[in-house]
Amino acid sequence: MQQHPLIERIFKANPDFLTQKWKSWMDIYPQVRIEGRRVLSEDFCYEIVHSYNVSLDVFSVVGTSHPDYGNKTIRSLLDAQYGYKRLSLNLTAYDMNPNYYFSHERKSDMSFSRVNNGEWYITGEGNHRTALAKTILFLDGNGSSMLHGVTISDI
Repeated sequence: MQQHPLIERIFKANPDFLTQKWKSWMDIYPQVRIEGRRVLSEDFCYEIVHSYNVSLDVFSVVGTSHPDYGNKTIRSLLDAQYGYKRLSLNLTAYDMNPNYYFSHERKSDMSFSRVNNGEWYITGEGNHRTALAKTILFLDGNGSSMLHGVTISDI
């Protein structure tokens, strides 16, 4: 199967972070059930602060709440041989708007959370887009690692 040219370029550059495994939210925070921006374990939390249309250092994202992608490498999320349909949709969207990962447009369905100022996790949509953002910003970001227009939640 032929890879998308962007994926070929990423795999050729082979940045070290491709082999990092995303941590599983449920392994780290089993007491905090979360779905998107909804925390289902309110008794654990004193306060939840949501911020919309903000910038986040994409390299500070270390894991995901999605049960299919926790403990997977970033490379595996970008490899077509695993048949991830979202990846092909995101690559098509990238072809139509390669500036998406650099723009300040609101990415309303990309959300990230952290507990007690800890590490950032993907807690909504955007697992493949976050993997793509890391690699695109690494390749073409001119030193920037900021992904703009996302939603964050501090728990």
